[in-house]
Amino acid sequence: AALTSVRREVVVVLDHSFSMGYQLSPDETCYDAAKKQITALIGRMDAARGDTVTMILMGAAAEIVVPYHSPPDDALARLDRIAAPSLHAADCPVL
Repeated sequence: AALTSVRREVVVVLDHSFSMGYQLSPDETCYDAAKKQITALIGRMDAARGDTVTMILMGAAAEIVVPYHSPPDDALARLDRIAAPSLHAADCPVL
């Protein structure tokens, strides 16, 4: 409860590789399930409090799809526009 008034900066890394297309049920893939969980997480954030989101898509290359320190509503809008997983493996270079 003490953390609810503290501003949060969340970084989400979403796997966009081929394996995320695995069917968990006839109507849902791993990718669908991940997007639902991310939507729920971001939905609990509060822009008025100063909460921000950064989202990285891990596919053939890492791609920042929600720029650093974006408001939660912007992050949700961008999440909705991300296409289904690619046919590539995720490439996570060591920096």
